[in-house]
Amino acid sequence: MPHYKIKGHGKDSGRSRTRTYKAKDETSVYEVAEADGTVIDSLEELPPELPTDRQVAYAKDIGVKIPPGITKSELSDLISCKVEDDTPAEQTLINIAREYGIETTDYVGESSLYSWIFSTLSQPGRERDLVAWFAFNVLNDRTTTRRSKSINSPSDPQLSSLTEDLAADSKVVQSIRRYSGESLRWFGERTFSDGSTRSGGSNRTAAYKAVVAAAIDNRFEQKPVASTSTTKTSRKRHRGSKKTAKGNDQGSAVGLIAIILVVIIAIWALN
Repeated sequence: MPHYKIKGHGKDSGRSRTRTYKAKDETSVYEVAEADGTVIDSLEELPPELPTDRQVAYAKDIGVKIPPGITKSELSDLISCKVEDDTPAEQTLINIAREYGIETTDYVGESSLYSWIFSTLSQPGRERDLVAWFAFNVLNDRTTTRRSKSINSPSDPQLSSLTEDLAADSKVVQSIRRYSGESLRWFGERTFSDGSTRSGGSNRTAAYKAVVAAAIDNRFEQKPVASTSTTKTSRKRHRGSKKTAKGNDQGSAVGLIAIILVVIIAIWALN
């Protein structure tokens, strides 16, 4: 995020001021200055802070490829990715973080950014954003064959009704807060290309189940179709048991008649 050097005066005191503000653009600088009680007379965008010699030397020692024109903050993120064996975050995730007011570079790691977003949204008063972020990750992690609607971001208007209802449920919010930020990258176990299996966030919590149920109610997902194979099998077995019982009854009757005949013949022979 750019830094701006401003010259102005206090809104109430009238005294001259020189300040340095961080803002995404010049329009935002005026908003920041207004919140600080400063009236801007002039402003100047400062050049990005360059990496230190020590930072560059360390990056080279650990094998980081340094792009030309990189800033100090950007190189810091590249170093962190290398040291922490993190995967570079996709631009979509970076854009979501910035929508939440998180200042980050284009070189931030995925795991690091997930943790950063989760920590930011776990603050009191941001329950709705936290639930939307959690629901967004849950629904995107589930198979596309279940999905009836596509969701582009946590701020997607389609999520608003689902998010509002769940955010009002304290048990759901508490359940979400028990997760770690990076665990929301996927849920359950996942097998990677190198053959390793790793566990993500739990898919058995109250929060996870509540999101899935709400997704079905709001038609984000198709309702599972109940299997009838068990019922059919049991019916076949039931019919079979009737035939067996009938056969057993017939066998018993024949046996009884045979015994009676033997007894009659024996009495006749004695006489």
